[in-house]
Amino acid sequence: MIRDASPRQALVKPKKARKLLIIDLCPQGGFYHRTIPYANLAIELMARNTGAFEAIFNNDLDNLKYPRLRNTTPFS
Repeated sequence: MIRDASPRQALVKPKKARKLLIIDLCPQGGFYHRTIPYANLAIELMARNTGAFEAIFNNDLDNLKYPRLRNTTPFS
């Protein structure tokens, strides 16, 4: 159902390459919602099908610190 519902093309072609950082963890080790893998799949399909952005799944919280955010390619 997720594959069928995902868009097949972007509404507008992006002027430049974009990255979307997805962090899906609970930093305090709390509850991990069981729908998260489905949301991740939906985001990955949107990225792949439309080419509007690159989805980067990375739970390294250092990616949210200033030195990496300032960098043009911050995600490892």
